[in-house]
Amino acid sequence: MMKKILIVFFSLILAASIFIFATVFATGPSLPDVTDSIINDVMNSEPDDELPGETGFADASGFRIWYKTVKPAGVSRGDILLISGIAADSLWWPPCFVRELTESGYRVILFDNRATGMSDWMKDYPHWKYTFTDMAADGISVLDKLKIREAHVIGVSMGGMVAQQMAISFPHRVKSIVSVMSSSDLNDPDLPHVPWKTVWNVMRISFRYGIIKNERNIIKLHLGIWQLFRNETLTSDDIKAISSRVFFNIRKRRGYNPFALPQQLNAIISSGSRYGGLKKLSKRALFIHGKKDPLIPYSHGVKCSQLVPGSSLMLVNGMGHDLPCGYSAPVAKRITDFLSGKK
Repeated sequence: MMKKILIVFFSLILAASIFIFATVFATGPSLPDVTDSIINDVMNSEPDDELPGETGFADASGFRIWYKTVKPAGVSRGDILLISGIAADSLWWPPCFVRELTESGYRVILFDNRATGMSDWMKDYPHWKYTFTDMAADGISVLDKLKIREAHVIGVSMGGMVAQQMAISFPHRVKSIVSVMSSSDLNDPDLPHVPWKTVWNVMRISFRYGIIKNERNIIKLHLGIWQLFRNETLTSDDIKAISSRVFFNIRKRRGYNPFALPQQLNAIISSGSRYGGLKKLSKRALFIHGKKDPLIPYSHGVKCSQLVPGSSLMLVNGMGHDLPCGYSAPVAKRITDFLSGKK
């Protein structure tokens, strides 16, 4: 009798699990109808690096940090260090945005955060738990390797948090900071938190495309997240551009580390607030935030700008949690104006 009860019980659990999976799979955010044909074209072509440059490794207290330098057009006006967001490597940066910076005369240095891309994935974690101070030091190690005394630092999302910490911990190495769609304290009780709707949609997309891990689904997973963070349906050009970068990462690099996200979430939590440090910051700072950001509400960007004495703020109508090419030109123009001394 007990055996029959257990069989019925586990059968109900299995049926419920299948129903939940089927429901999430069927109702999770979908991609445009042309997605599969575009992915087919991308996967039938040779993966290519859209941003060629000189690459190397820097040593960061025993960890290898991969970097790339992209030369400026003409005489260099200075160096810009780009810091990517959570669980993202240097390929997150849209080539159109990087080119806007190099065509304005800046040498751009991109690097893979620890646990991502070609940098060390820290297989002995959690023995080596890390904070933003450690991640900021990774960026400094890249500057050291390239013999750069001082650089402008631009960070996006979590990378903006690392950029803030870099300016606080290593002020003599930072010429100025630009923090894009970021925060100084995600747990500030006076500011809205990350919306649960966005978290739920990320989970649905991950469930829909992340269970069966093949190249096509990995590409679709990234497309789904990009579409969600942009608050708009991806165009055919967007799908091709993003798919090409993801495919290149899978075939020609190390792909994506599934443990980077929980590690760096822990870094966000353990690093705490930067309010005190930013209030004492003497570096020039620019904060940029999209007014339609579905992940980090733009009031966080406003609060950051209020903390840093003399800082500047740019709120971008219509922009979500991304830097698509449609926004690259005006955002890059604002950044390069700021770097040249304009407020």
